[in-house]
Amino acid sequence: MIDLQEFQKFILPEVLLCPWPVMSYSLVNAIVDFAEDTWIFTKSFNITVDEDDFGDINDNLDIVVTEYVTDKQPIAIETFLIDGVIWRLKHVELYDEIDADNLDGVRETDQKMFSFPNNSTLRIHELVDAQELFLKVVYKPLYNITEIDDVIYNNHLNAVVAGAKAKLLMIPNQPWTNGSMASYYVSMYKKGVSEARAKIQRGFTNEPGRVKWREFGV
Repeated sequence: MIDLQEFQKFILPEVLLCPWPVMSYSLVNAIVDFAEDTWIFTKSFNITVDEDDFGDINDNLDIVVTEYVTDKQPIAIETFLIDGVIWRLKHVELYDEIDADNLDGVRETDQKMFSFPNNSTLRIHELVDAQELFLKVVYKPLYNITEIDDVIYNNHLNAVVAGAKAKLLMIPNQPWTNGSMASYYVSMYKKGVSEARAKIQRGFTNEPGRVKWREFGV
């Protein structure tokens, strides 16, 4: 793990007089953005399902995914197998009260629905007669981090630093505010994300969809 202050020397020359709390806030947001845009943090695990594991509503199965990765928040599922068979997944904003009529036909298709009732739990809806599950879960760092995995610093330093600089340079009415340079660093960030995504896609058969660029802000 790398302390976030190790990034400071790469960011500071562009934003002189910027205090560390402001800089670290933008850096953490850039790291979280990078994780969401690239799906760089993943964890695979197998689960043996018992009847007692299911909830009372529509055969929902709650999986506490933070038992497998404790310092990050789940954001997506890259691969999902039920008893060795690959299933498609759709993210839905469904929580405790599920209307079964809205889930008609799920059992008869090769698609399951999932939601995140909270930051630590993954809920698979309408999971019937499953015995063995394989999941590859995508994570993003928490916003209270003070250090980050070595892979970000060693392999994606330029992209993350560019993202942090872009956010800082967009802050209005500061000595370091510079809209034109912010645009330049947004482009550098996007280039770094595209390069990282290309590496990930070469390494895995299942891959995230096309990048949808977010608006940069503080």
